[in-house]
Amino acid sequence: MVQKGREKKPSNLINLVHKSDNSNTSQITTLVLARDCWTLQVVTLTSIALALSNVSQHQRKQLLSSVSEGLPLAKVVEKTLDTNAKLKSIRNAPSATWVELLVYSKWVEIDLRTGFLWCSHSKQVLQELSDKAEEIVMEWKSQSQDSNMGNPLNFPARVVAANSMYRICQTILLSYGEEESCEEMWERLCVMIADVLSACLANLPHAITKMCHQSCIEKRDKTVREAFLLLVKTEEVLGIVRRQMSSMNDLVGSVDC
Repeated sequence: MVQKGREKKPSNLINLVHKSDNSNTSQITTLVLARDCWTLQVVTLTSIALALSNVSQHQRKQLLSSVSEGLPLAKVVEKTLDTNAKLKSIRNAPSATWVELLVYSKWVEIDLRTGFLWCSHSKQVLQELSDKAEEIVMEWKSQSQDSNMGNPLNFPARVVAANSMYRICQTILLSYGEEESCEEMWERLCVMIADVLSACLANLPHAITKMCHQSCIEKRDKTVREAFLLLVKTEEVLGIVRRQMSSMNDLVGSVDC
């Protein structure tokens, strides 16, 4: 069973998590403490990265592969820690957005392969995505007559995704470097994605333990076997995350949306 788990280790995710740079956590703290789920942040940041020009096809495929390996693990953490399922509606949004991104290279029907080719630098891409996201949110709010719909927990998936895109783009723009190139922004976004995944996956051992305790007696043996395989599969990732823990203590243990 141990060998089986190790054969399935997420090699692409391991390479990505190595990029995590917690020496300067001010920006990632802003994101992690925002009213987002980790998976939503990761999908949003990945969408921004794929909208950038002058990035090779190999780099794009590598990032998609890494995030594809990380999202299922992050979902285990979110689902287990969200005990009362109060954040279920927000947790559903990144799943729909991710499928569209992975299959069609689109974010809420915007083609990321061609939609921003005219942008000469990354600031334009961020501003365009921010503007489009704001339009989606404002249009929906203007059409909604239900006062309860002002709560992000009641937003439809498309609006949840747009709300996340607007806030994350604005956060990045606030610390935007002078004439930052698309290549530089790509690296910066990859580090941010790695940081968010690291912050999330630091909770994985606790989530797995909780998952075993929450399972009914009839299913407990199966759950324990699955949990053991998951721990073995992720032991290298968790080893990397543990070494980063000293600068991440304020970021873990939060699934607030």
